[in-house]
Amino acid sequence: MSEESGEAFEATAQIGTRLRYLDRRGSVSVRDGRLVLRKRRGAVISEAPVTEVSAFKKKISAGAAAQIRMNDSTYVVEPISFNQTLGGGLDPNLARAVQGLMHLKRGRQLTEQFLTVLEGMGGHIGKPGDRDEPGDEPS
Repeated sequence: MSEESGEAFEATAQIGTRLRYLDRRGSVSVRDGRLVLRKRRGAVISEAPVTEVSAFKKKISAGAAAQIRMNDSTYVVEPISFNQTLGGGLDPNLARAVQGLMHLKRGRQLTEQFLTVLEGMGGHIGKPGDRDEPGDEPS
Protein backbone atom coordinates (compact mmCIF):
# COMPACT_ATOMS: atom_id res chain seq x y z
CA MET A 1 0.00 0.00 0.00
CA SER A 2 1.24 3.44 -0.86
CA GLU A 3 1.47 5.89 2.03
CA GLU A 4 1.52 8.92 -0.30
CA SER A 5 -2.25 9.23 -0.28
CA GLY A 6 -2.55 9.58 3.51
CA GLU A 7 -4.53 7.12 5.57
CA ALA A 8 -5.44 3.82 3.97
CA PHE A 9 -7.06 0.55 5.02
CA GLU A 10 -7.14 -2.81 3.30
CA ALA A 11 -8.30 -6.16 4.65
CA THR A 12 -9.64 -9.52 3.60
CA ALA A 13 -13.31 -9.56 4.59
CA GLN A 14 -16.58 -11.40 4.42
CA ILE A 15 -18.87 -9.15 2.39
CA GLY A 16 -22.59 -9.59 2.17
CA THR A 17 -25.98 -8.02 2.09
CA ARG A 18 -28.19 -8.26 5.13
CA LEU A 19 -29.44 -11.66 3.95
CA ARG A 20 -26.54 -13.45 2.25
CA TYR A 21 -22.80 -13.45 1.64
CA LEU A 22 -21.56 -12.09 -1.66
CA ASP A 23 -18.01 -13.32 -0.94
CA ARG A 24 -16.49 -14.89 2.17
CA ARG A 25 -12.91 -13.99 1.17
CA GLY A 26 -13.38 -10.64 -0.54
CA SER A 27 -11.59 -7.42 0.29
CA VAL A 28 -12.42 -3.97 1.56
CA SER A 29 -10.15 -1.01 0.92
CA VAL A 30 -10.21 2.68 1.68
CA ARG A 31 -7.67 4.59 -0.36
CA ASP A 32 -7.47 7.93 -2.15
CA GLY A 33 -10.84 8.96 -0.67
CA ARG A 34 -12.69 5.92 -2.08
CA LEU A 35 -14.19 2.83 -0.50
CA VAL A 36 -13.99 -0.29 -2.68
CA LEU A 37 -15.56 -3.69 -1.97
CA ARG A 38 -14.16 -6.52 -4.12
CA LYS A 39 -14.71 -10.22 -4.62
CA ARG A 40 -11.73 -12.49 -3.99
CA ARG A 41 -10.79 -12.55 -7.69
CA GLY A 42 -10.83 -8.75 -7.95
CA ALA A 43 -14.27 -8.02 -9.42
CA VAL A 44 -15.68 -4.82 -7.90
CA ILE A 45 -18.86 -5.34 -5.87
CA SER A 46 -19.32 -1.63 -5.15
CA GLU A 47 -17.23 1.53 -5.08
CA ALA A 48 -17.96 5.07 -3.86
CA PRO A 49 -16.27 8.20 -2.51
CA VAL A 50 -16.07 7.90 1.29
CA THR A 51 -17.97 11.19 1.62
CA GLU A 52 -21.02 9.36 0.21
CA VAL A 53 -20.72 6.38 2.60
CA SER A 54 -22.44 5.79 5.95
CA ALA A 55 -21.13 3.05 8.24
CA PHE A 56 -21.61 1.81 11.77
CA LYS A 57 -20.76 -1.22 13.90
CA LYS A 58 -23.29 -3.99 13.41
CA LYS A 59 -24.66 -4.78 16.89
CA ILE A 60 -25.40 -8.44 16.27
CA SER A 61 -21.72 -9.03 15.38
CA ALA A 62 -20.48 -7.89 18.82
CA GLY A 63 -18.60 -5.11 17.05
CA ALA A 64 -16.69 -7.40 14.67
CA ALA A 65 -18.53 -6.20 11.53
CA ALA A 66 -19.64 -2.92 9.99
CA GLN A 67 -22.85 -2.19 8.14
CA ILE A 68 -22.17 0.11 5.19
CA ARG A 69 -24.62 2.12 3.10
CA MET A 70 -23.25 3.18 -0.31
CA ASN A 71 -24.74 3.63 -3.78
CA ASP A 72 -28.27 3.05 -2.41
CA SER A 73 -27.25 -0.45 -1.23
CA THR A 74 -26.48 -1.86 2.20
CA TYR A 75 -23.54 -4.21 2.81
CA VAL A 76 -22.17 -5.99 5.85
CA VAL A 77 -18.37 -6.14 5.99
CA GLU A 78 -16.53 -8.33 8.50
CA PRO A 79 -12.74 -8.09 8.31
CA ILE A 80 -11.22 -11.58 8.74
CA SER A 81 -7.48 -11.10 8.11
CA PHE A 82 -6.58 -13.16 11.11
CA ASN A 83 -5.58 -16.79 11.32
CA GLN A 84 -3.79 -18.46 14.18
CA THR A 85 -3.52 -22.17 14.77
CA LEU A 86 -4.07 -23.48 18.28
CA GLY A 87 -3.37 -26.96 19.44
CA GLY A 88 -0.59 -28.46 21.51
CA GLY A 89 -2.66 -30.80 23.65
CA LEU A 90 -5.63 -28.51 24.22
CA ASP A 91 -9.06 -30.07 24.22
CA PRO A 92 -10.36 -29.52 20.63
CA ASN A 93 -13.53 -27.79 21.90
CA LEU A 94 -11.49 -25.45 24.12
CA ALA A 95 -9.06 -24.73 21.26
CA ARG A 96 -12.00 -23.79 18.98
CA ALA A 97 -13.53 -21.58 21.68
CA VAL A 98 -10.23 -19.74 22.31
CA GLN A 99 -9.67 -19.34 18.57
CA GLY A 100 -13.20 -17.96 18.20
CA LEU A 101 -12.58 -15.39 20.94
CA MET A 102 -9.27 -14.36 19.35
CA HIS A 103 -11.00 -14.01 15.97
CA LEU A 104 -13.74 -11.86 17.54
CA LYS A 105 -11.20 -9.61 19.26
CA ARG A 106 -9.17 -9.18 16.06
CA GLY A 107 -12.38 -8.59 14.06
CA ARG A 108 -13.37 -5.83 16.49
CA GLN A 109 -9.93 -4.22 16.16
CA LEU A 110 -10.01 -4.36 12.35
CA THR A 111 -13.58 -3.01 12.22
CA GLU A 112 -12.64 -0.14 14.56
CA GLN A 113 -9.59 0.66 12.41
CA PHE A 114 -11.72 0.54 9.23
CA LEU A 115 -14.34 2.91 10.69
CA THR A 116 -11.63 5.30 11.97
CA VAL A 117 -9.99 5.54 8.54
CA LEU A 118 -13.38 5.92 6.84
CA GLU A 119 -14.32 8.77 9.18
CA GLY A 120 -10.88 10.38 8.78
CA MET A 121 -11.43 10.55 5.02
CA GLY A 122 -14.85 12.16 5.35
CA GLY A 123 -17.20 9.17 5.62
CA HIS A 124 -20.21 9.35 7.94
CA ILE A 125 -20.11 7.08 10.99
CA GLY A 126 -23.63 6.34 12.15
CA LYS A 127 -26.87 5.36 10.50
CA PRO A 128 -27.74 7.33 7.32
CA GLY A 129 -30.58 9.24 9.03
CA ASP A 130 -28.18 10.44 11.75
CA ARG A 131 -26.40 12.94 9.48
CA ASP A 132 -26.36 16.54 10.72
CA GLU A 133 -27.93 18.80 8.15
CA PRO A 134 -26.83 22.44 7.72
CA GLY A 135 -28.98 24.64 9.92
CA ASP A 136 -29.56 21.87 12.51
CA GLU A 137 -27.20 23.53 15.00
CA PRO A 138 -28.70 24.19 18.43
CA SER A 139 -29.57 27.85 19.05
